Amino acid sequence: PSIKTFIFIFMDGENLDPLNRSMEIISENTGTTTEFMGQQLDTYWVFPTSEPDSKLTMVIDGTKEIDNSALLNKFIQLMMNKSNSSGNMEINLPEGLILSITEPGGELILEAIEIKDTPTTIDLTHSFKITK
Repeated sequence: PSIKTFIFIFMDGENLDPLNRSMEIISENTGTTTEFMGQQLDTYWVFPTSEPDSKLTMVIDGTKEIDNSALLNKFIQLMMNKSNSSGNMEINLPEGLILSITEPGGELILEAIEIKDTPTTIDLTHSFKITK
């Protein structure tokens, strides 16, 4: 069975400032785990290569198959096109479901409030009837 993942994000797409320089966002495993919803999960630092002291903390469930780099690179490209940006941004994140993102001072940016695994089954039946 496959698992559907829905992520809802609300943001103001009309008042975006353009990015007119190149930026790379990378992640580093902190080597620690965080208990989240009863599981011990890997914790990562996420930061721009140009500002290594501006680290966000991210908790990821690596058992969920989500390519965060591909997902967020497409999303960022959409925002950059909307704001007429001339720069570019590359994001390299580990795979898995992002459950929490926290600022350096501990302020919560994003936190999952519920996770539902909904199995999906597809039944294919082929039937051919040929008549003359």
